[in-house]
Amino acid sequence: MTRLLSFLASAVVISSLLFRAVTPASACTCAQTPLEQHVASADVIVIGTAVEFFTQPPLDPAVPDTLQHRGYVHVTTEEYLKGGGPVAISLATEKTFFFGPDGSVITGSGTCGILGESSIGRRYALFLNGALDSVSDPGICSGSISLTIDPSADESLQKVRAILQATPTTAPPVAPTEGSPGGLPRSGGASDGDSSLVGVATVAALSSLVLGAGLVWRWHNRRDV
Repeated sequence: MTRLLSFLASAVVISSLLFRAVTPASACTCAQTPLEQHVASADVIVIGTAVEFFTQPPLDPAVPDTLQHRGYVHVTTEEYLKGGGPVAISLATEKTFFFGPDGSVITGSGTCGILGESSIGRRYALFLNGALDSVSDPGICSGSISLTIDPSADESLQKVRAILQATPTTAPPVAPTEGSPGGLPRSGGASDGDSSLVGVATVAALSSLVLGAGLVWRWHNRRDV
């Protein structure tokens, strides 16, 4: 009986050690930060779609080298909620590639990135900082939203728009990059419906001014008569 208990105890210890050995590294842990703070701290908030994953320098598995190849995601932009910028941007990801001694390709990656090879075709609201011609993956702790797979994405995006409309900021100059002839202006969080209301209000105001000027002109003419 004693031998059986000793065997069982040893089996438990060994199983525990094996479990720890195969358990992957813990996932990224984000601090509890209010959305308002994320919005305020971001230089640029942009909505766009990931359309391409590539490496720099280019990686050719048939030609091993000693370089580290960084993965990038190319994003076409559709709306700048805060700030302004080009119609497309490329973001450096946490994904890296290098060759092992036997010539095989070894990959490395962090746990906090929001962009990667699986991003292609997905829409995002990205909270970015720094120059857009050398920007990196903002990560899942930045306030960025995966609009394609996050079930609460629509609600989160509405909150971002509301925050921006309540605290308007001045958009920096648009800075087109090479290959991008122009850029997109900042919407300030206003949706298409908001823009339409502004246009209607503007037309109504101008019509009122014209009508008022006409009444004043007729009144002066009657006095002269």
